[in-house]
Amino acid sequence: MAMETASMSKTSGHKGPGWIGRLSLAFGLVMGMVHAVAGPYYPPSDLIETVRIDMSTLKNVAPGNGAEAPESDNWTITWADDGHQYTSWGDGQGFRTMNRTRASLGVSRIEGDKDNYSAYDIFKTGHDAGGWGGKSLGIVSVDGKLYLLRNGTGSTGGAFRQTELWKSTDHGRTWSFTGVRWTFDGMPAFYSPTFLQFGRDYQGARDNHVYIYANEAQKSDWNVQKPGGVSLIRVPRDRLEDASAYEYFAGLSGGQPTWSSNLADRVPVFQDPVNGNMRTSVSYNAGLKRYILITQQVDRFASNDYHIGIYEAPEPWGPWKTVLFDNPKNVGPGLNTGSKTVYWNLSNKWLSQDGRHFVLVYTGPGPDQWGTVEGDFILKTTDNSPPSAPSGLRATERTDTSVTLAWDPAQDAESGVIRYRIYRDGQPIASISGTSHRDTGLVPGQAYQYRISAINGADLEGPASATLTVSTTSDTTPPSLTSAEATGENSIVLTFSEPVDPATAGDAGNYGIDNGARILSASANGSRVTLSTTPLTEGIEYLVTASGIRDLAPSPNPLQQGEARLVFTRTLQISGLYTASGRTYAWSTADPGNLVYVDRNYTFTEVPGAYPTMQLLQTANNDKYHSAATLIRFDVNMDVDVFVGHVDATNLPGWLGTWEATGDVIGTTDRALHLFRRRFPAGTVELGDNGNAPSMYVVLVTPAASGGSGGDSGDAGGSSGTGGAGNTGGTGNTGGTGDTGNTGGTGDTSGTGGAGGSDSTGNTGDTGNTGNAGDTGGGDSTGSTGSTSGNGGSGGTGDTGSTGSTGNSGNTGSTGNTGDTGGNEGTGSTGGAGDTGNTGNTGDTGGTGGAGSSGGTGGASGDSASTGGAGNTGGTGNTGAGTSDSDNDGLTDVMETTVYGTRPDDPDTDGDGESDGDEVRYGSDPLDPASRWTPHRPARPMLDNPPPMPSTRALIRPRTDYADPDGDPMLAIEWQIAKDYDFRRLVFSRRLESADAVRIPVGVLEPNRIYWVRMRYLDSNGLPSEWSPRRRIVIDIDPNDQDNNGIDDRYQVAPGMDTDGNGVPDEQEGMCNLADAVAGNVIGFRPSSGRIRCLTSIEPSSIRIATAASNAGFSHGMFSFGVENLPVSEDNPAEITLEIYFPEPLPAGTRWEKYDEVTGERRPFAGRVEIEGRRVILHLVDGSADDADGLVNGKIVDPSGPVLPAGGGTGSTSSATASGGGGALAWLLLLMLPGLCRFRMHRRAA
Repeated sequence: MAMETASMSKTSGHKGPGWIGRLSLAFGLVMGMVHAVAGPYYPPSDLIETVRIDMSTLKNVAPGNGAEAPESDNWTITWADDGHQYTSWGDGQGFRTMNRTRASLGVSRIEGDKDNYSAYDIFKTGHDAGGWGGKSLGIVSVDGKLYLLRNGTGSTGGAFRQTELWKSTDHGRTWSFTGVRWTFDGMPAFYSPTFLQFGRDYQGARDNHVYIYANEAQKSDWNVQKPGGVSLIRVPRDRLEDASAYEYFAGLSGGQPTWSSNLADRVPVFQDPVNGNMRTSVSYNAGLKRYILITQQVDRFASNDYHIGIYEAPEPWGPWKTVLFDNPKNVGPGLNTGSKTVYWNLSNKWLSQDGRHFVLVYTGPGPDQWGTVEGDFILKTTDNSPPSAPSGLRATERTDTSVTLAWDPAQDAESGVIRYRIYRDGQPIASISGTSHRDTGLVPGQAYQYRISAINGADLEGPASATLTVSTTSDTTPPSLTSAEATGENSIVLTFSEPVDPATAGDAGNYGIDNGARILSASANGSRVTLSTTPLTEGIEYLVTASGIRDLAPSPNPLQQGEARLVFTRTLQISGLYTASGRTYAWSTADPGNLVYVDRNYTFTEVPGAYPTMQLLQTANNDKYHSAATLIRFDVNMDVDVFVGHVDATNLPGWLGTWEATGDVIGTTDRALHLFRRRFPAGTVELGDNGNAPSMYVVLVTPAASGGSGGDSGDAGGSSGTGGAGNTGGTGNTGGTGDTGNTGGTGDTSGTGGAGGSDSTGNTGDTGNTGNAGDTGGGDSTGSTGSTSGNGGSGGTGDTGSTGSTGNSGNTGSTGNTGDTGGNEGTGSTGGAGDTGNTGNTGDTGGTGGAGSSGGTGGASGDSASTGGAGNTGGTGNTGAGTSDSDNDGLTDVMETTVYGTRPDDPDTDGDGESDGDEVRYGSDPLDPASRWTPHRPARPMLDNPPPMPSTRALIRPRTDYADPDGDPMLAIEWQIAKDYDFRRLVFSRRLESADAVRIPVGVLEPNRIYWVRMRYLDSNGLPSEWSPRRRIVIDIDPNDQDNNGIDDRYQVAPGMDTDGNGVPDEQEGMCNLADAVAGNVIGFRPSSGRIRCLTSIEPSSIRIATAASNAGFSHGMFSFGVENLPVSEDNPAEITLEIYFPEPLPAGTRWEKYDEVTGERRPFAGRVEIEGRRVILHLVDGSADDADGLVNGKIVDPSGPVLPAGGGTGSTSSATASGGGGALAWLLLLMLPGLCRFRMHRRAA
């Protein structure tokens, strides 16, 4: 056997007096024995009498999301740092939430409690040649990392000859080899090794080691092995990736274990030479203070001899005693209801605190599938007395279909109460370990009778509680009409407050509409109704009414009268896409970084002007030589401008030769695309083939602009006044004259039309587009004609693109931007200094920074421009083993060759247009062109165009609901707000579970500014939708901040306050003040660094309560403040302290809580809090859970405040320290979900 990277033993042929010699002797004693069961090998436990399995709790489907996992087995499980459990499995499709590809090995995430958990696949290997084969029966979470023991390459001899340790730092999405490997030349060899499981993320471990149990195989047979020995291995938890650190149990000396680094010295800690052993799982039961070892024993294919063994010991090495040894069909009874039940594992997350009640995770019963069932360890006792009856049975919540019960615990002084049995109408319906239960699936308005009994550790059931009669509620509330939206010229979608009756909601006679329109038909789907109408007129407000619409209650409630208003705004709708090749194209946008084609991983790099806002048709590059008179056809509902991006500016296919050359060029990582334009009327658009070009063309579509790309029309003239001047035109086309601008609007009273806007010269200095015509005068007089276009100004030179990385070399720094040229008229602006070239990225050899370009020339009267500074030279990078990514697809070369079988020199091995890294990340097969993840991503969302709003009431909503082609539930919604169109200068980035709306915290957005917003959905597999089209937000002056100083006038405090009592006015020592929202008390805030901004106080009535606490605990309300001008570092985010001074000491029991304005809820403060009398010290980190903008950006926004729990103390407190407690930890784990299991990345923002 050889262990890499540090060899522990040169060969497995050692014949000394160690493990192998002793095993051979023991094995020889039983060679002649048949497969008859001789009973348990170890003496009975003196602690545990037996186990009881409650088969009524059997779940073969994850109840939280209905996921099932047929044809998959093993299911070893661990409890990770994020609060979820992770399980490895083999030979199946897993839970089929990622795809239905059969895999040799997979990893899934289990979320939730034992009663209502959900399951999600997160990693799959290949099943056939070329994929990552093998099996794993060992997975563990240690210090935030997952480790996986992988056996061999299949179900034959290879499974016994090699075991490797793999690691994941992103909760199972990707895996890398640690370098630790056991390789055997023959038998005996390790067989299905597994980890000893402790608590969450290995909490509660016996010592500082991680323990591994390895079954010893004597033959290459996936079956029971004899003598069934199990070896024990340990390694320090901080040296798991160091092969030289592993030690093997070598026996006891004076009752203490001895350990050897020589593999040949290993001695079994468990063996059963009579019954043998196939597969082992081991976990520590903290409540019972015992190590529980479960084995699969006797022939796996012989149902009569098919046995489960459960053993307990006080130490990982024994001595073992028998808890249970039986055929699983007798356990429960019915643990095995089919041909087999195998691979039993105990879940430490779902283990009761006293250790008695457990959940068994296993394969079965019957065919290979996921299974969980609950059970109890019955302790040995002389208790012959049943427990008392539970008392205080009550209903804590009622709905029309459920009742939630709670009761006070029963008493049992001898063996203790281990579970409760719930009876409804005299029949048992559940057996649980807690003191509350929610009974679901009930009939509205129906009365039910409940009783509860207790069962003790001696398995004795006590008397039942007094009977409680409870009735479910009756639904008496009719549906309400909540909104109406015109989704097209002939279509309106109504949304109701609840699902509605399809018959009444589908009756067009139950609806009305004004302004000459008519309802033609109606169809209902849940709470949404689609109305077909006569054509709507753009810009007209319509009132839609509804009546007689019933809900789905047993006694339906009709809507008497509901109404909603809408304004029809024409939007571009594209339908009927046809391709002559039959390949599937996709609609997207040409944002930098987005894919160019559906079948290649080329992306857009430089996209000028408004092209990113247009609809992009991603074509298939494989169609570049497909010949057809009509290659592409689609329908549009309005006049459109169609742009075709072709790689050849002159040698064009005939049909494209008549189009207008715009002179604009779009950059991609493949070839540049030259843009040609043609206008099409509403109806059908037909496009020909690609000609002989080496890359396929792409298509951009946008509503036709009456004035082309010239300047905007001037404002309408006022009464006898002059119309406002038109805006400056956009960049002119190369070599072409721009279209005529829009005609101005009608003036109020003979107003003079506004002057046409001056156009900028194009990139190559050609003539700009013609400016807009001025406004036409209104009334009876003739308006003045607008002025013609002025000469275009000189176009600015574009940025030089960064050179891509080669191997591990650093990127070449970008050339600095050239400063803008001053205007032609009036006093010119000072030319901007050229940007300093960026430092090259650190690779194996750092790239040289690009030279800064010259500053722009000043205008006629402007000052001289500054010269750009020279770029910095990149430093020499460190050499790192195994980190090379030659094709820049997100997978290291080592992973591509050893794990996934992909090509390290080709970012898209199977040529399906999805990079190998993305396919691995999102669960498709990088070796199968038919396996793609993009068709499974959620539909692209749309956003409303928000009206101007103050920063204190910034609320943004999606315009479209979540939709997923596979029906996968939504995991989260991601929101981003930026200062720039390209989202490089983020000011807000959050991931939320709700898709209803996002409310931007006070202090994130500044008044008199324009921002851009976008959002996207993530499904339960973590697949993201495309980003929505970006929308502009205009932030107005806050009506509560008339002096525009950023402080809410209602809580602003006059200067001169001295809240810390040091004799110095607060404003002179960098403090700010707010009056609280309860009694007007003055509060002082002082940061340890940065600049503090007091924003507003928060009234208790506006705070939604996320817990059972009442508003009575808000003695001062809460406060919103921000700290700015902090250093920005992704690797070392700024950490500060903030001292807050109150006029009087805070009452005892006061805690500091965070108010999340985004969700409208409050929660425990995540960071450290010190409460010392009337002073509170907060420890804040930029970009942490307590920073409302979610970014490492040199700015912390933190709405929070003191809360006194209802019924809490009233005296003052002198000192208290907290760090969020369990609630804060739970909240942090909630923020980390997405990841599922998706780690959160800090984003830099300007």
